[in-house]
This record gives sequence, C-alpha cells and structure tokens, in this order.
Amino acid sequence: MQPVWALMTMVMNEITDNQNNLLKAINEAEEKIASQSFLQRALQLKNNSTR
Repeated sequence: MQPVWALMTMVMNEITDNQNNLLKAINEAEEKIASQSFLQRALQLKNNSTR
C-alpha cells in the first residue's frame, strides 16, 4: 500500500501546489467556522445591517 500512498501524495501535492492553494483555503475556512459558526456570522451580519 505504501507505493500507492506515496503516488497519491505526489499527485495531491501537484494538484494543490498553485497560487491559490486549495487545501490551505479549506483549512482557513474551517478555522473561521471553528471560531464562529455560519449561523452566528449570519445573525451578526443581519443585526449589523439593521442598525
């Protein structure tokens, strides 16, 4: 299984190695959601826009 895993790793690195790194963007989005949920953000934006 190790050779297959190594090949998969190389392919994923090649796919995600670009100016807009997809995995980095996903991690950043997950961190934002962990600090404040989608619902909490939506409610906050709604409350801020009605003021």
